[in-house]
Amino acid sequence: MKHIADITNLAFLDSAREEKIEKNTLDPACSQLVDQVFIKFALLCREYDALYADAERENAEKLQWTLAFTKHNLKTKSHIQHALNQTEKHKWGRPPQLGQFLEWCKPSLESLGFPSPLEAHAISIQMNAQFSIYKHEDKRIDLVIRHVIRQIGSFQYRTMSAIDSKKAFEAYYAIATRDYLNGNLKDIDKMMEDKTHVTEEVEKQDNIVMPEYRSLGREESLAAMKKLLGSK
Repeated sequence: MKHIADITNLAFLDSAREEKIEKNTLDPACSQLVDQVFIKFALLCREYDALYADAERENAEKLQWTLAFTKHNLKTKSHIQHALNQTEKHKWGRPPQLGQFLEWCKPSLESLGFPSPLEAHAISIQMNAQFSIYKHEDKRIDLVIRHVIRQIGSFQYRTMSAIDSKKAFEAYYAIATRDYLNGNLKDIDKMMEDKTHVTEEVEKQDNIVMPEYRSLGREESLAAMKKLLGSK
């Protein structure tokens, strides 16, 4: 098996000129990492030898992977470890497609050691209890969960029903963890106001205010209507 690091020379690149591939687009660290990945595939995937019996096909495939690794800045084993774990876990007959492998390389809560939404919700309840001094041992998790609590509002969150607090936490946690993985925790827009407690009849009554009073506030509108009707 030839290593991609050994074949990305000028002669090979000249043969691929129609694809407009230049040598300086290939990061040597990425080339070496692709070699390691394909060695792993050869060990794990029983169809590897048959699939890449043609050395030219294997080298062309490695080149595409190296370009992709360079583009996505995948240079160390830690960047791809989760994807390798997934390959081993699923016991693929054929090596995974490049797109699938890159998807597995994206950081996930699981790969970073973050708790599931359900587990995080339980931690947040303990953290947000009145006079609580609880701190999570993982500073990252502590930071994200406290951020969620602040965004919801500590007192409001503490006084919610169990169902509502779980629903609110999961929504905010999904946004907060996404922002954290992107490297920027920021304020979260408040969820749309819940008007499920407003009955159709109340909405109907709100809508019958005469046009000339619609620009007024609710209390002012009611006062004007009473005056119009001669009510005290």
